[in-house]
Amino acid sequence: MLWNWHTIDACFLANTWHVRTKGQFAGSCIGVFFLVLALEFVRRAQREYDRSIVSQWQGPGDKETVQAKESGRGSANPPRRPTLLQHLVRCLFFTSQLCAAYIVRSSVGLYAFVY
Repeated sequence: MLWNWHTIDACFLANTWHVRTKGQFAGSCIGVFFLVLALEFVRRAQREYDRSIVSQWQGPGDKETVQAKESGRGSANPPRRPTLLQHLVRCLFFTSQLCAAYIVRSSVGLYAFVY
């Protein structure tokens, strides 16, 4: 791969994303920055959603059960699984993360290198 110094009159990701001026290039860089911010927001939202699912499962006696299990005195709890709706929401989080990360990686890679 070679370093690309030519940012004007270049296509990124698709033929419709054609940078013709320095202002369009700067706008593209700013747009990628905000896309990364949105990606991190979605990642944080997914972690918070997963924590809320786990907190719904935990009851008042779960901490004692975990401590007894770690010390070898208790029996293991049956596995808990998310409901279908919870799983679909988690899938949407993951899919949006994957798509945004792919676009960010592709756009950053195209700014820096010529394939």
